[in-house]
Amino acid sequence: MDYATSPSHLKPFVHQVAGHIPHAENNKLGFLECSDSTVLKPAQKAESGFRESEFYRSVFDNSVEERLVLQLRRHLPQYFGIQKINGLANYLKLENVVSKFRKPCIMDIKIGRKTYDPSANPVKIARSVYKYPHNVRLGFQISGMQVYDPEDGSYKTYDKQICRNWGEENITNGLDIFFGNEKKRPEIIKSVLNKLRSIEDWFQNQRKFAFYSSSILIVFEGDSTSVQTPKKLRRHLSRPPLTHRESNVLTNAKSCIDVNCPTERQWRGSFHRSLSENAWNSNRTDDENSKNNDENNKDNDVELKMIDFTHVWNTEQQDQNYLFGLQNVIHHVELLLER
Repeated sequence: MDYATSPSHLKPFVHQVAGHIPHAENNKLGFLECSDSTVLKPAQKAESGFRESEFYRSVFDNSVEERLVLQLRRHLPQYFGIQKINGLANYLKLENVVSKFRKPCIMDIKIGRKTYDPSANPVKIARSVYKYPHNVRLGFQISGMQVYDPEDGSYKTYDKQICRNWGEENITNGLDIFFGNEKKRPEIIKSVLNKLRSIEDWFQNQRKFAFYSSSILIVFEGDSTSVQTPKKLRRHLSRPPLTHRESNVLTNAKSCIDVNCPTERQWRGSFHRSLSENAWNSNRTDDENSKNNDENNKDNDVELKMIDFTHVWNTEQQDQNYLFGLQNVIHHVELLLER
């Protein structure tokens, strides 16, 4: 399939900074951007593709009641199921976390001391260690990033080959380049730290999943002249998960509509947000809501999501591999505040 055969409401996603990035000369489709603020991620073949789609399906299933799984939704791009293009290729339809930014600065950080899963053979393990030997001690690696330079109005891109040159001694320099020297730098870094610590809290408590070769995507606005996202929309974007009661109401409503209709999908989104906001705010005072809205507004200048789940395994133990890397990311980002 080539770009010319894709539906007219789709276009190549230009902000992919890591993973299998298609090149124009091979004429293959990679990530696709939709007009409804979603992206289509190519579903990998065989077991890894099934594992990722099953992971998203299980986390976003309306019948889920487990508190830790509901909490996990906040840290993932929202999932809208599997979509076929021209009846040939399968794609995961996901929230486009970049869409609200005019000039997004984007970083992909792969988390974990081990990036290979328990099924990896010795050759796969040796190849993974050889690619980035610092991973054993750092527990994370920058896989790619793009930084917007407002002075010349262009992006500077750092691919995986460049990023692999940042080891233990200079990994903070790579993070330093990403966050730049603009006036909002401390505010952005603090917002990133808030979100990273929230994910850390979740990992401290969960004993359900083990994540290998999974990444964290960080996005913030690189254009200081950009118009802020309206407060009302920002509250919607930070909505909490549905309660079981709300989920039942939504499920009943969905049974009456065509779930494949784009218009109805938008209606369901508004309905979801309305229920969630009412439940979220019902037990708070006006002062508490005002304080939390101010904090959320600051944090919503940054998007930070866990992504890439082709190597997620079930477990009954704490995911020390991921926690080690995540805590080291937090440490190195904290160092930026001292510069």
